[in-house]
Amino acid sequence: MSEQQQISQLSALFDGELPREQAEMVIRRVMKDPALRATWGRYALIGACVRGEPLAVALPQVDMAARIRARL
Repeated sequence: MSEQQQISQLSALFDGELPREQAEMVIRRVMKDPALRATWGRYALIGACVRGEPLAVALPQVDMAARIRARL
């Protein structure tokens, strides 16, 4: 799978647009790949900005797995 396809799937996961089976696969990939985790973090930051949330809420060290599970 190309990097662009992985990023597209990650974006769909973040938006809640992936079926559960695909979402679980992407989550496993995110947990193993630091670059995808960084992309997830950027998407979370962008989402926080769009929603007008204080950035301090989006920036602290948060358990990535817990945040992904919360999005599902």
